[in-house]
Amino acid sequence: MKLNMFDAVTYSAVQGKKIIILLRVLEKAAAAAAALVPFGTTDSENISADSDTTVTKDGTIVTAGAASVELSKEALMSINSSDPDGTTTIDDLKDAMKTRKKVEAWVVNLDRPGATTGKFLGTYYQGFLTSFEVEAAAEDLATVSIHYSAEGTGADGECTVDAATQQIATYVFRDTGATGAT
Repeated sequence: MKLNMFDAVTYSAVQGKKIIILLRVLEKAAAAAAALVPFGTTDSENISADSDTTVTKDGTIVTAGAASVELSKEALMSINSSDPDGTTTIDDLKDAMKTRKKVEAWVVNLDRPGATTGKFLGTYYQGFLTSFEVEAAAEDLATVSIHYSAEGTGADGECTVDAATQQIATYVFRDTGATGAT
């Protein structure tokens, strides 16, 4: 559709907290759902490609290289307070980094619902962690930084995001009545 100066188009900005990265060690796919690393502060999806230029007598020719995808995630370190001795997603990812296990990643936009309830538009990747860093300064909360390199350029589709993950990722309204929890 062509827009002219009289057509009204409404855009809204996307909050950074609405773009999430879910991760899972591939070998755990049969038994575990992908998980959000809690207390995320920054998620990044970087798609880049190198190109070469050749100067000819008729002008410059550009040769495009293959695209590559890198993801990064920064979060505050956390433990499951109801099971402090349990394995966390961070533990699984650290092990995957050390043992070079393949990791799945989904970059999901919670502002773009899919056609099916509970699904959102996103991109699926498989690849490997390229770095895993924990920073624990004396007077700050401990943080973890994860960097990921995808094989290929991913596949777009609809990603299932359960209600619990949506609540972790976004601030959801809660009414004033009793919740029934003890």
